[in-house]
Parts: sequence; structure tokens; C-alpha cells
Amino acid sequence: MAKISVPRRFLEGEKVEVKQREKGLRGAWFEAVIVGVLPGKRIVEYDELLTDDGSRKLRETIGVSALFDGGSLSTTSMKSAARTAKQTIRPRPKPLEYPRPLSWLKGMWVDCWYEDAWWEGILVDDVTSTDAMEGSHLILTPSTEVEVDFPAECEILKIPIKDMRLTQDFQDGGDWSLREADLSGYRSSRLGKRKAQMD
Repeated sequence: MAKISVPRRFLEGEKVEVKQREKGLRGAWFEAVIVGVLPGKRIVEYDELLTDDGSRKLRETIGVSALFDGGSLSTTSMKSAARTAKQTIRPRPKPLEYPRPLSWLKGMWVDCWYEDAWWEGILVDDVTSTDAMEGSHLILTPSTEVEVDFPAECEILKIPIKDMRLTQDFQDGGDWSLREADLSGYRSSRLGKRKAQMD
């Protein structure tokens, strides 16, 4: 069976983000740096998280998919690894250039900087701006707050525009893609129900 060579990723010194899965932190990506490389694992040191006694930055060992650990994999192994890999570590996304005027639609996925991490959320309303000279009735400033639904934690919060970025997903091949917006009526109705429950 043919083998395919895959490069080792997430090397010492790389800046990454690590996704948390425990209750209260689900959907949050914390910034970290790789400080150690082990077979099938990486040791990370978080930028913002501290040890329980607060004396130093927290370090944690994170498992990585065989797709990112280097070596030779059969095509079957690669497909299996791609199907079963739960993405818990990724490079830090490259900054995106946003068009002006800004036009983000309800249902688009955004990452919001909140409590020392990037949280995955969904815009509750359209966020649009036009040039003030064109008579816009909505002028967005960096401090303008918009509602974001955080489905992993069942919470809606108001977040300043300056603390948002569009959600990008890291692909197995090392590329990034914008997460597809959910503009369906189901999402809208779910958001409406959640907003009503919170009011």
C-alpha cells in the first residue's frame, strides 16, 4: 500500500491557539506557544492562563492528529486520521482584510475576544455600515457592541466590533477557510427563542 509523507506541524516556538472542551470554556480558543514536541503530543504554554496558584503561565500537553505529527501514512490511515481528528490545536489565524463598508450578516460565525480567549459565536443581527457621506443612519465605531450567540455555552452577549474577527477553520492540508454562515430559518428561530428566554 502506498505511503504518503506528511510534514510535522506545530513545532517548538510556534504561536498557536488551543480549543477548550470543558463546561464553561467550550468554544474558546486560548492563545499559546509550543514549548515541547513529543510523539503524538505537544506541550503548550498559555499566554493568559495561569497555574492554580497564579505563580506562572499554565503548561498543558495536547494530543495532535497523526496528520500533524510527521512521518509516513497510508492513504487509508490518512483518511481515518482526517475523520477522527478533533481539532484542539491550530496555528493562529492570519488577519483578514475586511471590505469597507463592513457588511456581516446575521448567522455568520465570528470569533470574539472575551475573557482572555477567542470564543466562537454567531451574529444575532446584521452588522453593516456605509460611508457617512452617503447618509448612513448606522455609524460603526470600534466600540460599537453587537449581539453574538455563543451556542456551545448557550449564551448571548454584546461584544464590541473591535473584539471580533470572522471565524476561520484550519484544514488538514494547512489552509484556512471561512466558516460557512448559517442563514437558515432554523438558526433564526433558535436565536429568537434563546433571546426570548434570556429577556
